[in-house]
Amino acid sequence: MAAFDIFSANGLRLADRFARVFNLRYIARDPLSGVVDGTNKVFYSTYSPILSSGSVEVRLGDTLVSSGSYSVNYEPGAYLFNFAPSIQPVSTYTIAAYPDRVIRNILVAGFDEMELWWYRGLYLSEVQGTGQITLAHQDSTSAFIVNSSGSDPPIGDRFFSNSQAQLALYGRFVQLVFYRTLMGEHALSDFIWQEAQGLRVDKSMTVRNLQIVKDEIEKMLEKALEQAQVEFTGTAIYGGFIAPLHTREYLAHRFWERASKDEDWKGSTPYRGLSY
Repeated sequence: MAAFDIFSANGLRLADRFARVFNLRYIARDPLSGVVDGTNKVFYSTYSPILSSGSVEVRLGDTLVSSGSYSVNYEPGAYLFNFAPSIQPVSTYTIAAYPDRVIRNILVAGFDEMELWWYRGLYLSEVQGTGQITLAHQDSTSAFIVNSSGSDPPIGDRFFSNSQAQLALYGRFVQLVFYRTLMGEHALSDFIWQEAQGLRVDKSMTVRNLQIVKDEIEKMLEKALEQAQVEFTGTAIYGGFIAPLHTREYLAHRFWERASKDEDWKGSTPYRGLSY
């Protein structure tokens, strides 16, 4: 089973689906600006920055241009051809509100946050299925969510890459990191300004409004976390709790959780009324 790549188009769509954090937009058949004179090889998109993991496609008329025949500088939306086009090229691509590197930083931070809230020994790796881990970062080509063997982590009777609960949990953490980042930016730049005769500009409410959104996200996260933990652990989690990391309570609960699942304590305990 192929592991989930957070830098892939599917990874970006997943993060954007929860809160439109990156404001992805699909641009179809955009006429690239540039002089067609038999010499010029540089053309520009109408919109930018372009996502490097989006599906960039270039056509000359109805003919699809091979991706090896041009290169793209994604941030300014610049196309450099290996030849001088004889007709105006058009391109289909996806744009976002932020440059590639900013998006990748937030995607990686979302994974880190997920492991901090609920440590399972998962990794972001540049490769998968090799039995080895090559730790990925924001400049990596791929960042697969893998277990210690470098494979797609098994979650009950399925895998992380096709588990809606696990992917939704990761998406919520990306959303949380995104709004926390916005709070930090506005806290440093927002201001209150007033003229001597009364005109007042107050941008101080932005951080407070973002704090309200962040608090709501954390509430949704608690529900998403519970769903993901039930899928991962099974019914053994019911009646238990997730203790803070690196504490004796956490370790004790993990042993209890595993024994409960392996020995089917819930299944072998008769249910009477509102208790077992």
